Amino acid sequence: MAIGFCIGDFFELSSSVVILVRVALILFSAVVVFLFYEIQFFERLILKWKLTKRFSKYLEAYEHIGRVELTQVLALSFLRYMIYATQFVLLMQLFDLNYSLSKMYLSIMLTLYGITLVPTVAISEPAVRASVAGRILGVYNDKSDLIMVATLSLWFVNLVIPAVFGAITLLNIKLKSK
Repeated sequence: MAIGFCIGDFFELSSSVVILVRVALILFSAVVVFLFYEIQFFERLILKWKLTKRFSKYLEAYEHIGRVELTQVLALSFLRYMIYATQFVLLMQLFDLNYSLSKMYLSIMLTLYGITLVPTVAISEPAVRASVAGRILGVYNDKSDLIMVATLSLWFVNLVIPAVFGAITLLNIKLKSK
């Protein structure tokens, strides 16, 4: 969805094309939500091909989850996403990368989508995150070095620090069990 709202900032397009892209993305999002809740329809659709029959056991497990649980999962996922985006906004403001809040959230959504699309291995993940954020958020601000620092700070706070605490906890548990 963020693509539809930011597309005019990245490409020279007529307003009718921008509106068309936005409508297409809204329809696509509606279809994805429908398929999320109506897994049986999705299962019938996808299992028509021989190549996808091996995934049927995974779809069967999904069928036993009720709508309430699916809604809870969707709500928790959205909450997690908004917390992460808000952390990113706060870090950008800390590094004096101020521009409109709506532009920040939309470009952060686009950045997170871009990071998801780029295949990485663990060692290159920080560089990929910083590079994608620098390119996307750099459209609105010429301080790409500070954008990369904010991105790496977010990665450090959300991945490195919890990993270190987890490793220390596991080490303490192993030492106590001996």
